[in-house]
Amino acid sequence: MLQMSDHKLKITEISGDLFAAPKEYSLGHCVSADLRMGKGIAVKFRDTFGQIQTLRNQNAKAGGMAVLKDGERYIYYMVTKTAVYDKPTYQNMFSSLTTMRDHMKLNNVSKLAIPKIGCGLDGLNWSKVMDQLHECIRGVKVGYPLKLNIVHKETVTAEFNPDFITRIIPRLDWPTVCAGAEKVGCTADIPATLSENYASDNEFLQKLHHVLMEIEVIEGNLECPETGRVFPITEGIPNMLLNEDEV
Repeated sequence: MLQMSDHKLKITEISGDLFAAPKEYSLGHCVSADLRMGKGIAVKFRDTFGQIQTLRNQNAKAGGMAVLKDGERYIYYMVTKTAVYDKPTYQNMFSSLTTMRDHMKLNNVSKLAIPKIGCGLDGLNWSKVMDQLHECIRGVKVGYPLKLNIVHKETVTAEFNPDFITRIIPRLDWPTVCAGAEKVGCTADIPATLSENYASDNEFLQKLHHVLMEIEVIEGNLECPETGRVFPITEGIPNMLLNEDEV
């Protein structure tokens, strides 16, 4: 299991039924890009969660990931090989893990249960996969999002660069973005959770660009709800993305 503790992600190995994990845990496993899921634990995922066509419509390739929403949690399908008869590579495994990690960060997922991925029928070495897991989450922290208090703000004009906005999205703390958007009066423009197709949604990218790049807080402060520390805004900041560790 992977979960947030002391604002850091950590890995804990336990023995048990993966599908008996508490509902606050998202689940994940490995599949091929053809989504055959005819053997091993993949059969249980297929029979339990279905929606195969929804997964196929995401057109995930080897090294990528498909995902389903199950209530308040996510079900991750890490694509580590192209066809069901192929064998996964460690390169594709790490790429899939990284993609899943980025989705978890964007959607505030702090608990995940997975089997010994890639190490059953696929034949990867668990110790090597564990090394990749640790490398993947190294340095990932769930910080306290700062509360933004605005005294005065202005709207400026900044050139819209959709490629730049798309590239920075995986690095954003999304709940903090949403809180900042609410403070500047743009709640309707920023969804609580990201669409899987955000990169092709030009209207969404333009709205996010406006919140991040065109609203300048001239006077106010950033307050950490947990520690009570306050950071004055004296010269203006271009966005609402700062976490306490970055101030």
